[in-house]
Amino acid sequence: MWGSGLLLLLVGLWHRSHAQSSEPMFQVVTQTMLPPDSLHNPTQLNYGMAVTDVDGDGDLEVVVAGYNGPNLVLKYDRTQNRLINIAVDDSNSPYYALRDRTGAAIGVTACDVDGDGREEIYFLNTNNAYSGKATYSDKLFKFRNGRFEDLLSDELNVRRGVAKSMAGRSVACVDRKGTGRYSIYVANYASGNVGPHALLEMDDAASDVNAGVVALSDVAAEAGVNRLTGVEDRYQHGRGVALADFNGDGKTDIVYGNWNGPHRLFLQGSDSKFRNIATGRFADPSPIRTVIAADFDNDKELDVFFNNIAYRGSAPNRLFRVSRRADADPLIQQLNVGDAAEPQGRGTGGTVTDLDGDGQLDLLLAHGESAQQPISVFKVTQGSSNNWLRVVPRTQFGSFARGAKVTAFTSQSGAHTRIIDGGSGYLCEMEPVAHFGLGNDEVTVLEVSWPDGSSITRSLQPGEMNSVVEVAYPKEGETTALANDTQCGKGYTVKNGRCAGL
Repeated sequence: MWGSGLLLLLVGLWHRSHAQSSEPMFQVVTQTMLPPDSLHNPTQLNYGMAVTDVDGDGDLEVVVAGYNGPNLVLKYDRTQNRLINIAVDDSNSPYYALRDRTGAAIGVTACDVDGDGREEIYFLNTNNAYSGKATYSDKLFKFRNGRFEDLLSDELNVRRGVAKSMAGRSVACVDRKGTGRYSIYVANYASGNVGPHALLEMDDAASDVNAGVVALSDVAAEAGVNRLTGVEDRYQHGRGVALADFNGDGKTDIVYGNWNGPHRLFLQGSDSKFRNIATGRFADPSPIRTVIAADFDNDKELDVFFNNIAYRGSAPNRLFRVSRRADADPLIQQLNVGDAAEPQGRGTGGTVTDLDGDGQLDLLLAHGESAQQPISVFKVTQGSSNNWLRVVPRTQFGSFARGAKVTAFTSQSGAHTRIIDGGSGYLCEMEPVAHFGLGNDEVTVLEVSWPDGSSITRSLQPGEMNSVVEVAYPKEGETTALANDTQCGKGYTVKNGRCAGL
């Protein structure tokens, strides 16, 4: 009797788990949010996506790398409740140059290179070259003189030889000095000794930001990253990576997509060494192009989205929930991806952001390379009643603090950590926001750490839940310690003015 009762219990738990995982996570809303047309969503080859504030109005836009057509800048219009492309074919438009339709762009990233408080936009162009030398330069656009202009085309930078005409394959931003001025890391495919990686940053001594003069230098050799990336078949090819804390220990873990090879989820241990815990369907090889780590249904657990390219038959996208456990590795469960499966989608890029401000992330997917397809837009179907918090750290200059680490201490579920993205997924860059799904939990304390080691810890008031919280870079001498009676939540207490584990 006891054995049969246990069996029934296990079967019931299986069915409950299966029912939860079989509910579709995403519903396609492309037709209402971004109808395919020649201006707003042309059917063309697209690649990478990045999220930044292009027009400077405080809202976030999605920048799309167009390969055989123009680059796009998709803005959410709150009066029409839809996305519109503001990079129109009009030379009088301030966004006209961003189109750069002859560039054959594959990657895109955004960050504040010159410290003026507004992000520049870097397009990684291939101009149809697979490796080595290309015939068309990358572009680094700065908003200057009332419009976006290419810094790499400035005579000053042409003389300095920093424009990259290489077959680039990935690009990201890093604040390597902790100054709030970002360097742009460009990974190229080399042909022999042609095409080393590049690291572009502003030369302070030769620049005058107030006058719009930004002198650039390639400091890859100085930083020791002027490496040559080969393409021999014996190597496995990374096609997507994302950083997150998957087990709640405060350390940064890595999820890694492997082109037609086993995908990996590396947990960082107390000795700073990484251990792969990926098994089963999560690890199954696929033609991966983008990896996204985010809490789509705001249930407190991170989800991992694998975006594949169907270049040799069906290759559906996959979604997994990575659930934290107190005394064991996270539990990995495959979820029903719903409409975002796109088994015949030629997935090349993807990104997430909260377009309409409802507190849930929206998913956008780009397609290209093997077939022309329009962009897809998806809404999340679950978790609309769950709590959430969105945190935007700022640099010394007021721009987005790419690379900052944000930890939310909660009443019930411990600490949750996010990294502000400077480039991930392979060709893409996620929104510059730490998005926390919280279920029925609440954040009590917020801690933000910047790339230079500066940090702020402060209490969060109940009225700040379900909102966007801006966090400014700490001023010199600013006190950020918590009071001793501050509640850091389950498993934590105040030590030396900060939340620490018991």
